[in-house]
Amino acid sequence: MVNVADGAQPGRVLLDPVTFCFSGSTALEVWRPSWSGRLLSFQLSSGGRERPDLRVWDVEAGAAIGHVGHPGGLTGGLTP
Repeated sequence: MVNVADGAQPGRVLLDPVTFCFSGSTALEVWRPSWSGRLLSFQLSSGGRERPDLRVWDVEAGAAIGHVGHPGGLTGGLTP
């Protein structure tokens, strides 16, 4: 789970892997904010798969803006 606090506003859940698969078998593998903080890239693995899905999230909107696919492994250095 990734939480965010916006200045004086109370903190909120930005990204919860359970919302992508309610079975509880989805794991948030790697996540990186952009330099501006507007975007978040992250990888999710479901059901024990070794090929995570790479996605991009709009922090302000709290919604996905892109699904890159399967990069072939964990890309911990990825910055959107």
